Amino acid sequence: MALGARQRRLYKSKVALYKPVLTRDAATGLLTDKEYVLAGTAVKCLFEKRDSVSTPFVIGRGEQDNQFTHEEIHFQANQVIGENWVILDQTVDVHGVDALTNGDYWIVIGEPKKIPDLGGRRAGHVSVQANRHKTPHPSIS
Repeated sequence: MALGARQRRLYKSKVALYKPVLTRDAATGLLTDKEYVLAGTAVKCLFEKRDSVSTPFVIGRGEQDNQFTHEEIHFQANQVIGENWVILDQTVDVHGVDALTNGDYWIVIGEPKKIPDLGGRRAGHVSVQANRHKTPHPSIS
């Protein structure tokens, strides 16, 4: 499924996706280390600031601004992505200059939320929650 007209206009960021792969210990045969393999480059997406509901207030829990470490990222509806995948921002502006977030890493937390294309404004995409990390896994170059 291709991006819709609205998505083509809004999905300006480009990222590389890395899929986690478990390796087996040669001696025991047990799953041990996790490595990452490149699963896609120049994947268009939309970053959306996401608030955290983890702060307790007098009445229940409330939203706390957490824009520096937590994001919701939207992809086209048929994009394959899953929990613990690594997202590397590769965005450049219209003049070819690296964006401020170019080179930043996020790790997907939880399973993706798939929104079917039912004709609504926010339909036809896959959304993931991701936390920003300073350094990637050593298997990511």
